[in-house]
Amino acid sequence: MKKPNDSMFFRYHLIFCILLLTFCYANANSISGNPRIETSRNLRESNELQQNKKVLKGIVKDEKGESIIGASVTVEGTTISTISDINGNFDIHVESGQVLKISYIGFISQEIKITDQDYLDIVLLENDRILDEIVVMGYGTAARKQDLSMAVSTVKLGTESLGRPTNLANMLQGKVAGVSINQSGDPTSSASINIRGKGNRNGDQILYVVDGVMGAPYNPADVESITILKDAASASIYGSYAGAGGVVLITTKQAAAGKAKIDANAWWGVQKAWRLPEVLTASEFNQVWKDVTTAKGRDLPNAYNPLIFPYGDITRTDWLDEVFRTGNMQHYDFTVRGGTEALKALASVSYTDTEGTIITTYRKNLNLRLNVDFQVTKWAKLSQRLTYDYTNGKGGIGGGHTGAIFNAMAYPRSATVFEYENGQKLYGGVLPRWAAADFPVESDLQNPVAMLEKVRVNNPVDRLFSTSSLELKPIPGLVIKSDFSFDVGNDRMERFQAKFTEPGLKNDQNYRQIYALRSYHYISDNIATYTNEFNNLHYLSLMGGITIQKSESRIVRAMQMGLSNETGHGAILNPNATWYTDENVDLKPENIEEFSSRSYLARIAYTYDDRYIINGSWRYDQPSLLHPDRNGKSFFAASGAWKITSEKFMPDLKPLNFAKLRLGWGQVGSVNSLRSFAYREMFEDIRSPVFFGDETEGGHQGIAKSSVANPYIKWEKTEQTSVGIDLEFFKNSLSVSVDYFHKNTKDLIEKQTSVSQAGVENPKKI
Repeated sequence: MKKPNDSMFFRYHLIFCILLLTFCYANANSISGNPRIETSRNLRESNELQQNKKVLKGIVKDEKGESIIGASVTVEGTTISTISDINGNFDIHVESGQVLKISYIGFISQEIKITDQDYLDIVLLENDRILDEIVVMGYGTAARKQDLSMAVSTVKLGTESLGRPTNLANMLQGKVAGVSINQSGDPTSSASINIRGKGNRNGDQILYVVDGVMGAPYNPADVESITILKDAASASIYGSYAGAGGVVLITTKQAAAGKAKIDANAWWGVQKAWRLPEVLTASEFNQVWKDVTTAKGRDLPNAYNPLIFPYGDITRTDWLDEVFRTGNMQHYDFTVRGGTEALKALASVSYTDTEGTIITTYRKNLNLRLNVDFQVTKWAKLSQRLTYDYTNGKGGIGGGHTGAIFNAMAYPRSATVFEYENGQKLYGGVLPRWAAADFPVESDLQNPVAMLEKVRVNNPVDRLFSTSSLELKPIPGLVIKSDFSFDVGNDRMERFQAKFTEPGLKNDQNYRQIYALRSYHYISDNIATYTNEFNNLHYLSLMGGITIQKSESRIVRAMQMGLSNETGHGAILNPNATWYTDENVDLKPENIEEFSSRSYLARIAYTYDDRYIINGSWRYDQPSLLHPDRNGKSFFAASGAWKITSEKFMPDLKPLNFAKLRLGWGQVGSVNSLRSFAYREMFEDIRSPVFFGDETEGGHQGIAKSSVANPYIKWEKTEQTSVGIDLEFFKNSLSVSVDYFHKNTKDLIEKQTSVSQAGVENPKKI
């Protein structure tokens, strides 16, 4: 595949947007005319229209009769709008024949034609309680919940998410069948989400799509709804990017017309580890040593013999209590939105500060967001979205037998966190320093508090994300949308590890490591959607488009050992330290990676008489990871549904309001585990000892093959068949969905061990 020409692509895209914007603006002016010139006839007509207007009053309530504050009330086709007050009341200037639209987030909008009404009592129905709820399906496609033929679940968020920690895991926990979530105590790590089981051994990749853009950042406080595409029939439209993990669609709050509306939310809380492991006391630990050595017929080491070393038989420290803590959490978010039908905007800011349940761990996040929608004409709209996200924190405390938690469970409880020697405060070891010479012990443990406090981390991550959109509606039913998203990221990881000189597992080498990443990524989505209804029997929806993306990352790494100064500002890279050059560690000083892809996609949906539903999709991906002659792959999906309760022969069963049978099949692919240009030979500079005659010492510079090329690598493919039934009871207040699915992954991409005769090391990544 030929790489997209960046300069040409940007040039054509910019010229297209400028020309189209100029045309739309000129057309808008030609329609509206020059506002400074108004004939006497126009003035008379304006006065007559003004006299025909009246003030219409009303109230907006929900089904429970409670007032809805801030509902948008708009006269369609005009810029006249207002919002309901604290009691749900509103008044607006209207005239007979106009259409009034009333809307509010989380409720179904209503449209009312004005005749001779003087007062309106409006009741809005909640979205999540009726089957007419619209579900986002990706790439500008949406459908009524009752018309879905795939396994899709949607979570609507409302005021119940306020006043508690807000993240994706909390939003989904226990709300979606077939989705399991595992959360870590590490404040810098994301929750692990599993949709319908694991698809491969390399780890499933969940694709997150925010407001139609793959991989876009989002502020959890701005999330309005989450849609999970659980089967391949629904996720196949994302092709190789869906992988075996599944797709999560996130819809955020958007700009809305009306008076400026301000939302503010703040919460404070704490988090604490629950039911920590119970470990042996010092005396019990010594007894275990005695029992083991007796059973083996060996002598008990003096360090564990309370008769010889009574100091070691006294419990002094609860190490789990020392490393765990009650972590404070605080969150603040502020959103303002408003405007007219022609120009509306939304701005939000969010700040979260979380202390981990392990000492020294934390996470801070700042998110800024700005959305602007400009309705140029009735058939053309421009939108701009900007998001800035900043994160810093410390996590990654290590797992297994090398982590701080394991050391806290295994470290001798007779030891102390600190001890004093010659008036100097030092970290304690497995034995006091004064006893280490007389009672030697072999230990691979380190003071767990020291492990956490001797590691200083600074990981600032900046991300700026921009999406520019142009939406055209040239004829009824046809929507053409072009999105151009650009993502710039700056990551910097600084880590300093001090020496460990305490009795136990010592490490006389300190080190400082710096990792800097500069990346950019752009996606251009160009999608056309057409929908129409014929003879009140046939509903047809067609979608087609092309998407292009490219990314590049530049990584620089540096690491030094043996720093003489371990103080905060003194522990920096310097000429006197030793540069780290261990060939057994993947520490390349610099690396540049590129990726590009072109995709074509199409979808068709047909419904007959609101009873029989058929859906089909196709996607063709061409990523640069595979050989140019074999990098194209098509992914297909098909599904159907039968609304049983829409049949005339169906009896009137009062408890049962709705019944639908679903059947779907689809396929998705993945090449996520491949390195860049895996089909090519990889070479790198090395310095290794080489035998030349009697010379057996010293390194020699050279170039060696680092991996074996595989030009025949093909796609990893996951197919899924799903059968399900959806039921609604008691006026849609009780929903039941039952699914059976079979998920099968073929052509797994696996890492293989290289034999020594191949002359290459075992690859760390394919």
